Amino acid sequence: MLSEGKVLWRRAVIEAVVIVASILMAFALDAWWAGVQARQQERQYLVALRREFSVARDSLESQASRRAWAVHVAEALIGQVQGSAEAPADSLLYWSSGLSLQIDFDPPRAVYDDVIASGGTKLIRSDSLRIALAQYASQLELVRSADQQAWSTWEQRIQPFLQGRVPRVDRLRKGVAGQFSTVPFGPSPHHSQWKEILADPAFEDMVAERWLRVRIASGRLAAIAPKIDSIFRLIDKELEDH
Repeated sequence: MLSEGKVLWRRAVIEAVVIVASILMAFALDAWWAGVQARQQERQYLVALRREFSVARDSLESQASRRAWAVHVAEALIGQVQGSAEAPADSLLYWSSGLSLQIDFDPPRAVYDDVIASGGTKLIRSDSLRIALAQYASQLELVRSADQQAWSTWEQRIQPFLQGRVPRVDRLRKGVAGQFSTVPFGPSPHHSQWKEILADPAFEDMVAERWLRVRIASGRLAAIAPKIDSIFRLIDKELEDH
């Protein structure tokens, strides 16, 4: 028979083993539950990111069209300076209005910013998706900067040049704004000075700069488009694997 001391010793060992096993099991359950919560949080982020990048993808085509139109009107006006067949006044007004077309690719990014700022990318298991998301902000900034420079060419150079030479009223009536709504006023009593404008080398120079800036902005947009598509596909793949 076992002595009382040995019985107590064995009981203490068993109790210690049970305690250690319970602690380890609790740790394992905690780790399992933390993993479940992390996967749930990851899925929530992925679903919300997919929604944002879906909007970004949808806006790419319209943004590309706006840039193509801005390039076209600049080329048409430069052609007038350089001796193309004289265009009617309505066309000149329409093209000059197109010079003021603002291009600004500004997709929603509230979820993206939250994921980055909160360290949520650590929850995303795909290395490829984490890297693509990390690079997206800098790529978006390149597009934003190019768009801003294209706008500043109009705002700081062309618009002041046209001020008082081409009535804004007529540009609104015959230009881009007139395509979307009824302008509630008639033609300006002041005449556009197109002959003098087209003969001024400064006008050709600034329209050429506008053309170049928009072309650069178009290139930036074209470069980010496949990256947005790639992120979208990577998100879809991760959601399928959940």
